[in-house]
Amino acid sequence: MLPTRRDVVAGLCSTLLECLPGCDRAKPEPVTITYMDPEWSHDRSQRRFFSEGALRQFEKETGIKVKHLPTAETSEGQLKLTQKLLAGKDMPDVLGIDVIWSVVLDDALLDLRPFFSSELSAADPDLGV
Repeated sequence: MLPTRRDVVAGLCSTLLECLPGCDRAKPEPVTITYMDPEWSHDRSQRRFFSEGALRQFEKETGIKVKHLPTAETSEGQLKLTQKLLAGKDMPDVLGIDVIWSVVLDDALLDLRPFFSSELSAADPDLGV
């Protein structure tokens, strides 16, 4: 699941508040990104691309924590859980979905292409983004 506009604005506001000189406010709670990917729990070969070591290094460098959410074992269970999470308040910040689910989940997803037009124009055209 991609971050909501509210989450992006909240993150930017938090960053701005930390940067203001002379501010006597207490340091905000650390940011935590929740991540759910059905393949994470099954396909351990993919972990070489997104290893626990890389996550810990990311956390150390950015101060942003990454929390993996458990997922169902079956594809049907994963889709039902995804739909339930997207309908609730406590949805993951990042959500891996099966490519065919995008039609089913369309109303709950935000197309980020308008926000990253310059990055996408520089991407390899064979990627199909």
